[in-house]
Amino acid sequence: MRSTFNSILNRICTALFGDSWDKVLDFLERLENALREKYSEGLYFSLITLENSGGGMATVSHSHFYQENGEWLKENAKIDLPKSELPNYLREKLAAAFGEVDITDYVEHELATRKLSDD
Repeated sequence: MRSTFNSILNRICTALFGDSWDKVLDFLERLENALREKYSEGLYFSLITLENSGGGMATVSHSHFYQENGEWLKENAKIDLPKSELPNYLREKLAAAFGEVDITDYVEHELATRKLSDD
């Protein structure tokens, strides 16, 4: 059941947020805010990765891990977008990698920079 839900969620995420990097960042920011509200500090963490999807597309994956009844669980959300929408530094990082690339720190930095410019 969980995999069917994740599959549907991933299609919705791509349909709503998958056509520009700014929209992907908006989604990730809202998701992280919701997770912070739901879980106490230390009971969850996130990992954001980037992967070649083929045909000029890239997949941004957000995996969050959380504790429930002492057991760690994982949920995923994936968004596909054109590689041309990625910032240059991420396209270069993706081109130099084999498989998935951890971009958690880059996304966190971009989101922090956005918050500073909004204030």
